[in-house]
Amino acid sequence: MYKIFDKLFSELKEVLDLDAEFACHKVSEGRICPVYKNDTTEVGLCRWKEFHAQNPVYIKNDEILTEIISENKSIGISNLDEDGRNYPCFKTFNIKSIYGGPIEKDNTVVAIIVIAVLNDYYEFTKEKIEKCNDIIKKYNDVIVGTIL
Repeated sequence: MYKIFDKLFSELKEVLDLDAEFACHKVSEGRICPVYKNDTTEVGLCRWKEFHAQNPVYIKNDEILTEIISENKSIGISNLDEDGRNYPCFKTFNIKSIYGGPIEKDNTVVAIIVIAVLNDYYEFTKEKIEKCNDIIKKYNDVIVGTIL
């Protein structure tokens, strides 16, 4: 069932030439809920799910999520330390750069694909963001139809 995410994450990793935390969060009841992520030594799948269970991330309290969901657009932030929207959950995992791209159903964001870069900065250029968007759009309907 989650092989679709492994394929998506692999394509994103390849196009960005980046080892990072790749994840999918479902939008539900005003917050984001973990669906799946790549299992890494930095943040394992179980730890990630436990963190979100103990520390719910509410959309209304997060400017980045609010922008992604309300405007149905992706966001790439290359330096969270210089961004005024750096929230505690980013600091917990020492996330330095982040990308969030929407998964949509009937023009409503139902999930977000996140690429989190830990302990280092990554330049999410306009071109890289567009490539990520194209890859995510390719998988959108399959993810909505089988997982969400």
